[in-house]
Amino acid sequence: MISVVALRREGFRVLSENLGLVEIERFVTLLLRERPTDYTEWRKGF
Repeated sequence: MISVVALRREGFRVLSENLGLVEIERFVTLLLRERPTDYTEWRKGF
């Protein structure tokens, strides 16, 4: 398992290579707006 810092760095790298900064911001906004407070319920959507 990688550290939280490494996970964030890698996640941002992958997103930036595929989406660009504006689309990353839209993606994060969608996640924050649409996710329920129950992580288990949120994961069921995947």
